Amino acid sequence: MSGSSRISLVLLALLVGASSLEAQRSPVTPDDYGQWETLGTGTLSPDGKWLAAPVDRVNEEDELRIHSTGRDSVVVVPFGTGPVFSDDGGWVAYGIGKSDEQRDAAEDEGEGEADRNDMGLVNLVTGEQFKLEEVASYAFGGGGDYLLMRRYPATDDASVAPILVRDLSTWTDVSFGSVASSLWQDEGTLLAFSVHADEEVGNGVQVYDARSGTLRALDGAAARYAQLTWREDTDDLAVLRAFTSDARADTSHVLLAWRGLENDRRALILNPLESNDIPDDRRIVSYRDLVWSEDGSALFFGVKDWDAAEEDASDADEDLDNEDSKDDTATDSDSGEGAEDDEPAAEAEVEIWNSADLRVLPEQKRDETRDRQRNDLGVWHLDTGRAVVLTDETLDEATVRAGGRVVTAVNDDPYAFEGMFGRQAEDVYRIDVRTGERLRVIEGTSFRWEVSPEGDQLVHFGDGAYHVVDLANGATRVISAQVRANLNNVDFDHPVAEKPPFGSAGWSTDGQSVLVYDKYDVWRLGVDGSADKLTDGATDQIVYRYASVDDATDDIDLSGDVYISGRAEWTLNHGYARLRDGQVDHLVYEDNNLSRLIKAEDADVFAYVAQDFDDPPDYFVADATFRSPRQVTAVNRFHEDYAWGRSELVQYTNHQGRQLHGALFYPADYDPGQSYPMITYIYEIRSQSAKQYNVPSERSYYNWAVWTAQGYFVWQPDIVFDPRDPGISSSRTMEASIAAVVDSDVGVDPERVGLVGHSWGGYQAAFAATNTNVFAAIVAGAALTDLISMYGSIFWSSSTPESGHFEVGQERMDVPYWEDLDAYLRNSAVFNIETLNTPLLVEAADADRNVDWRQAIEYFNVARRAGKPLVMLAYHNEGHGLRKEANQVDYHRRILQWFGHHLKDDEAPDWIKSPVPYLEQTKGR
Repeated sequence: MSGSSRISLVLLALLVGASSLEAQRSPVTPDDYGQWETLGTGTLSPDGKWLAAPVDRVNEEDELRIHSTGRDSVVVVPFGTGPVFSDDGGWVAYGIGKSDEQRDAAEDEGEGEADRNDMGLVNLVTGEQFKLEEVASYAFGGGGDYLLMRRYPATDDASVAPILVRDLSTWTDVSFGSVASSLWQDEGTLLAFSVHADEEVGNGVQVYDARSGTLRALDGAAARYAQLTWREDTDDLAVLRAFTSDARADTSHVLLAWRGLENDRRALILNPLESNDIPDDRRIVSYRDLVWSEDGSALFFGVKDWDAAEEDASDADEDLDNEDSKDDTATDSDSGEGAEDDEPAAEAEVEIWNSADLRVLPEQKRDETRDRQRNDLGVWHLDTGRAVVLTDETLDEATVRAGGRVVTAVNDDPYAFEGMFGRQAEDVYRIDVRTGERLRVIEGTSFRWEVSPEGDQLVHFGDGAYHVVDLANGATRVISAQVRANLNNVDFDHPVAEKPPFGSAGWSTDGQSVLVYDKYDVWRLGVDGSADKLTDGATDQIVYRYASVDDATDDIDLSGDVYISGRAEWTLNHGYARLRDGQVDHLVYEDNNLSRLIKAEDADVFAYVAQDFDDPPDYFVADATFRSPRQVTAVNRFHEDYAWGRSELVQYTNHQGRQLHGALFYPADYDPGQSYPMITYIYEIRSQSAKQYNVPSERSYYNWAVWTAQGYFVWQPDIVFDPRDPGISSSRTMEASIAAVVDSDVGVDPERVGLVGHSWGGYQAAFAATNTNVFAAIVAGAALTDLISMYGSIFWSSSTPESGHFEVGQERMDVPYWEDLDAYLRNSAVFNIETLNTPLLVEAADADRNVDWRQAIEYFNVARRAGKPLVMLAYHNEGHGLRKEANQVDYHRRILQWFGHHLKDDEAPDWIKSPVPYLEQTKGR
């Protein structure tokens, strides 16, 4: 027998074996779901030798896994959370939570502290593991030589707790009590902390030098301290010390600053009562962060009006207590006799809503704390001692930029009315930090803008182009004139005055260039008007975007390596590339989903996640060449033990002739010779799900991994909308997309196609039930059904009116309903109830703050009146998404029963067959 024949026989045997193995695999069942794992966000150690990744399980037996990136070694911590590596990569600390059983046991034993976490610590050099009980938080300092641990409060005062500082080389501890806040120096061994003792005796700010073991008291007073702030990479420190005045309400603060603590310098003090630069009726507040200027010459702080104290009732005119001094005509106000007819009742529980309100009352109530704490930005110039208040009530969002070289603020008052209806805009101001002089540098922008690293320029988009503004004088020039591509997204389907830009990556570190995007490519725009296309994505229809691997800065060093991601528009292949010396170096490009690129802080070690629908997500680690990436994590190792579906992309053309595609998922037990039912799941753009792993769970009620295991095709089409016709355009797109899937001849039975959607997808599903006959059954969760009544409601999650959302937001109706009533009527399910002929299951929750459940009730009632098929599931004390496990599982199972009956001809359960009386529903409760 020849060698080639032997190879053929071996290959045949392998194929037969693989086929036999596949035949032995069964789709996943509910009994299997508990073991499934979800990979959390990983963290690389600074030297790149370790990767810590949390893993959540469906059965809630979660873990933290700390992997060696160079060998098969892993530390597994049950219920581990919050991994933090030391700066030298020698240690990792993490929290250790408790299982539900452990918490229940602790509560049963009366310990009273069942929710307190412990802390774990691993020496990554020796492998030794340590555990410390009841540690609330932790932080490494001194380059990784020391560990700060904050215990849980030892008294009823939850704002203070003991802290422990451990020298990791000698394993010795130093502890301090009644600590309110503590903070390590960025570089160095100094730990600053504030003490708030009983009755404020011994309060103060102290600095502990962990290397020398010395402790210094910087300030002490019977007062509270706030906002401990180190200047980055220095030993400059600032803090606020509270004080009160009998003549004033609320609390003010003294600002203390030390420059060069290691040189034992004394504090610089800004006391608003002693400063000529801060009016007596203004106070320094603690709820704005202190910000150091980069050079240490200035500190930014918050100031606010300091109201006079209210007069104490006991100090009122004594005549009020003298019965003889009362007017004979006075009457008892409680009786109502003699009261002014037009005087409101002080005890009435009433809110006054006025149509002239720029923010409706619910929005004002939502923002009550923010409004109460609204303050202006001040700056203290330490060299001169001068303070300048930089803003007033006309400016908001004051922000210190470019290391304190410039401050920006915005004013949206001129656009407030239109902004209520989604057409938001603002004027942008530059404020001189020395003089407080302000200059309006952008008028009426609706798009993102960015200040250069040196604070001398600003870039923004408008009128289809990018502009640079000289912040010294406001001079503006276009810098994108040489770009021969659309920089704004012409396919954006919301009815807005100007299509938004594709976006930008940010400024170069030298402040001479900005990286921006067109549909496919990354462009470098020079402030001198030059333009270079850095990628060639348009040729192969690959979308390239900047991928930041450095969390330390938002600026881009174009003189070094710049990393970019690539995503093929029509295949969704993903990859990473490197821009170097004007060339694109493709590093990795695969037929799956690559994401979460990170880099070790001190080494050329990179990690990223790869996944596909039929391949669980895992971290891969690579060196700078990316030539031999190594898989480090291994979640869902048992995945291969089960039959699993696969996914592919299917293209179609919508009713407007636009090319779109969607994600098609095959049944787990797919046989090309069989015909299958299909569930269509919709929202807006869903094709990206083709390359996303889906963990099966009964708590995830819209779960395509479960549906494919149940023998369904699953179809998730991309949908774009026509202004003023969201429902109709969605239905037409779904019809075209389903026709494309059926025509692909993969085995989808066109008579057994279902539809499910939630929220905005629920709207589309509820409307489709009245507008198309391609579906055999529909499920609509949290659905909008009446665009007219919903337009006039409140979006309670944000406490804002729905009108802006409706006109230019997701509903895309462009105008209020009285300007195009027919559009609102023809796109509302309730007004098309006579054509509801598809079995419809509607889910609603009576505490939903996104979509008022009265939308579902309205649909239910008009369907009853019209004699149309509709069943409603109403979940009590639930919101927009179900949170209670029992309700999640219930809804999940009812969806399967609904589609099982209507798409598979399964026997209908009683709740589908006929009405279930309330007494029967509540039997046994």
